[in-house]
Amino acid sequence: MEIADAIASVSAQDIVDNCYDSTTFPNNFCSQFTRNRDSGSAQYLGFNFLRQSPINFAAIEAAGYDVSAIYNLEIGANEFGIRLVGSKQEKLDFFTNPSDLTESDPELQEIQRPEISGTVDLTWERESWRVGWQVQYMSDQLLTGAEIETYQTILGESAWAGESYVHNLYGSLDWSDTVRIYGGINNVEDSEPFPTEEGWPVGPRGRLFFIGLDMDF
Repeated sequence: MEIADAIASVSAQDIVDNCYDSTTFPNNFCSQFTRNRDSGSAQYLGFNFLRQSPINFAAIEAAGYDVSAIYNLEIGANEFGIRLVGSKQEKLDFFTNPSDLTESDPELQEIQRPEISGTVDLTWERESWRVGWQVQYMSDQLLTGAEIETYQTILGESAWAGESYVHNLYGSLDWSDTVRIYGGINNVEDSEPFPTEEGWPVGPRGRLFFIGLDMDF
């Protein structure tokens, strides 16, 4: 897949890198931040301001595969289900400089861009009861600030966040035609966000229990 004249948001680090590393300088990335120019300041050349907003790209090129499968089985009064949704990303390149169409920024395996991701749902239903177990998987990805082109020389293998699994348990009971009780546990294993993130790939609250009631009138 290729998107020409794309508009997309980029990370703070990518904004700074693309400003200084592009063949044209200054460029549209440089206008996204300002630096302290007071040579007498302890924060000399530090950032005063940086704005993350959609920016015009030359193009975005992506390639990969999506898979989806569902299997249902009945045993007596019990119904079992398996649902798989997954993706295998093979390429994700951002061409950030409209004046140089050969200048690319590979993003695959950087933070929130894993090579392989997927979700498996296992369900059991019997009469008014329904219980499900969900597993979300993501393959290795770099921590925030690390880039696939330079991580090896700057940070080495410590730049990798590693693969992640998130388990969720949920269930419901149809108490009547108009009342449904539901509940569950998100992040069953109480996994923590990546060290450089506040809420990825799980939220900051850790394991979360919930219960609710739906009523139709």
